[in-house]
Amino acid sequence: MAEVAVIASDLPEVIGTAFALKLLFGIPLWLGVIITGLDTLLFLAIQYFGIRKLEAVIGAFLAGLFSLFSLSLSLSLSLSLSLVSLSLSLLHSNTYVYTQAQRRWAV
Repeated sequence: MAEVAVIASDLPEVIGTAFALKLLFGIPLWLGVIITGLDTLLFLAIQYFGIRKLEAVIGAFLAGLFSLFSLSLSLSLSLSLSLVSLSLSLLHSNTYVYTQAQRRWAV
């Protein structure tokens, strides 16, 4: 019965990964399921060579993810700063208009 529970919990992960590959790259669902299965077998094969090798591979993936996220963040930083300055200027101008309207009605 435990094997059925393991299969039932792994099946949504495989299908979810296949859907993610379809949304991100336009890969058909059946091919996404095959890629996910091959990915799992690859990790099992790396684990056969030792847990340290598997940890090194996962660490390399995390380092790549961190570096690409940092690159994306640095490229979008100038856009973010301009949006923040635009928001602050709009907030300031709306505050000015609101303050002027209050003064007008107070008189």
